[in-house]
Amino acid sequence: RRMSIDEWRRVIETNLNSVFYVTSKAVHSIEAGGGGHIVMLSSIIAEMGNPGLVNYGSTKAALIGFVKTAAQELIRQKIQVNAIAPGFIETDMIANLPGEARQQLLDKTPMRRFGTPEEVATMVRYLVTEGTYITGQVFNVNGGMYM
Repeated sequence: RRMSIDEWRRVIETNLNSVFYVTSKAVHSIEAGGGGHIVMLSSIIAEMGNPGLVNYGSTKAALIGFVKTAAQELIRQKIQVNAIAPGFIETDMIANLPGEARQQLLDKTPMRRFGTPEEVATMVRYLVTEGTYITGQVFNVNGGMYM
C-alpha cells in the first residue's frame, strides 16, 4: 500500500533480474568446464511472507521458480541448480532489530536461536561437493521454522 514503484523496481532488479544476468553469463563457463553447480539464496520469506516486504518476498518466491525451471533446462549441460531458503540468520540486519522484534523471531524458531552464516555455507558446500543427485530443490536452513 505504501511501497513506491521505485522501491518495487529496485528490489526486483537487485534480487531477481540480477540472478538472470549472472546465471546467463555463468552457464557458459560452467558448461565449458564440464558441468557444475549453481546454488541460489532464496528466503523463508518466500514461503511465509512478511508485512512490508511484498517486493522482497515476491523476488525470493520467483527465485524458487527460476531454480526449478533452470534445473530442468540445464541438467543436459551437467549443471545442477538448487536453492537454499535461510530462516533468520545472525547478520547485521538481525543485530540491528530492537529487542522485542528479535524475541518475536526467536519465539517462531523451534531451535530458539538464529542461524549462522556458516550454517548456510555448510549447506552450500554440501550441495556443490556431495550433492551429486540433487537438482531443482530448495533447502530450508531455518532452525525448524514452519510456515
